[in-house]
Amino acid sequence: LIWYSQEARSYALMVLFAALALVGFARSIRAPSKGSLGLWALASALALCSHYFAVFLVAPQAAWLIWVLRPRRPAIVATVAVGIAGLALAPYAASQEGSSRRNGFTNIPLATRAGETALDFVASEEPDPLAGTASIDAIQIGSAALAGMLFLLAAALALSGADDAERVGAIAIGSVALASIAVPLAFAAAGLDFITPRNLIGAVVPLVVVAAIGFGARPSGRVGLAAALGGLLLFCGVDAAVYASAQMQRPDWRGAAQAIGPARAPRILVVNHNGDDPLDYYLGSAKLTKRNAPKPGVREVVALGSGPPPRPPGSGFRLATERRIPPFTLTVFRASSRVRIARPALEHVLQERDSLLVQRPR
Repeated sequence: LIWYSQEARSYALMVLFAALALVGFARSIRAPSKGSLGLWALASALALCSHYFAVFLVAPQAAWLIWVLRPRRPAIVATVAVGIAGLALAPYAASQEGSSRRNGFTNIPLATRAGETALDFVASEEPDPLAGTASIDAIQIGSAALAGMLFLLAAALALSGADDAERVGAIAIGSVALASIAVPLAFAAAGLDFITPRNLIGAVVPLVVVAAIGFGARPSGRVGLAAALGGLLLFCGVDAAVYASAQMQRPDWRGAAQAIGPARAPRILVVNHNGDDPLDYYLGSAKLTKRNAPKPGVREVVALGSGPPPRPPGSGFRLATERRIPPFTLTVFRASSRVRIARPALEHVLQERDSLLVQRPR
């Protein structure tokens, strides 16, 4: 939640409206009124306008309200209002999906992305699972194990020790959280795959609420209090680790640009796919096209990636230098004379999604 609150993208806004919708949902179950249903409908519509994946949070809440509320008509009217807002977005969603955008995350197995989602929920966004140093891997694995045990304890306390109202609340909110993850995973398994951890971020709030119900139930007593304190310390520890570790922070593109340095002659940069715009800014480079490709060729190719070791762009190039800039490795390949490289050869330097840039002396 902290990670995506620092971005201009819509994930934090979706979480905000989804959390407000959850308030309206809970109030409508406890004491139905026009105000509570109105809050739920308005916040749900705004959540859908923020991110399409909000539908997986809104739909189970709508089904639950229609099922439990009597009379059903107010819940149906509120659901129809939200549905109209969702349908109004359908043409826009269809045009976006038809814009030939690449969903590169689908190259990663679905099971891997599901596991990464659970890890991101408790151990922040970076680095990828088991891609950091031994200490960072230990933080991630330890956080996941401890969070899993705490959540199972909370669920057990909510189901066994809570009173009827708390138990119903835990089941209602828990079903929302479960559906918001399980349903899109089922769609992905069927071929409609948009699963990436950040798209499932809306499930964080209902999961935390379920844990709060279990820990806060009166019979939970000191066990619940100790578990809640353990969860607090866990998340504070992860936040401190992110602050202290360059591997767990966002990439330092300015530092990477300083490490690459100015070009003495035209050269090609093969960089992580997210690096084209920041490196354009810091280095004054440009995206490689047929029109601006260096002629008759280049003697130097620079690779900046966070995956497996890069490969030389051709037989004329040899490894010159290699330097670690967490989370990246900066590798320079040089040739004895200028070599004209075909684009397919450049696209196979990094074993990950990449961008190709050309850098010229300033």
